This record gives sequence, C-alpha cells and structure tokens, in this order.
Amino acid sequence: MEQPTPKVEHTAHELAYGKFLNRLIVDYKDIKLSDGQLYKLYQQCHNIADLEEIINTGSAEELP
Repeated sequence: MEQPTPKVEHTAHELAYGKFLNRLIVDYKDIKLSDGQLYKLYQQCHNIADLEEIINTGSAEELP
C-alpha cells in the first residue's frame, strides 16, 4: 500500500474532525459528554485510512 501524500493525509484529518463535529452536533445535541466520552467519539470518527481511500478514489457522494 502506497503512502498518502501530505495533502491527502491533511485533508483526511480535516474530514475526520468534521465527521467528529457533525456527530457531536447531530447525535449528541443537548447532551453533555464527559472528556472520556468525547475522546471515544473522536476515536470512532478518526478512521483516516477510509477517508484517504475516498479522497484517492474520488468517490465523493452527492449531497441530499
């Protein structure tokens, strides 16, 4: 497996953070989470390899 370019890696990290914020706002609106719970949610959203694959294959999806 080839190494991602710095730009792809940076974009994947930005997308992971966006995914984290989206889940926080949509799924946990009005719910106070502890630091440990926030970290768990961040771990769930931080799958960089999947995001890099989406970037590299250009498999973006249409928005609703």
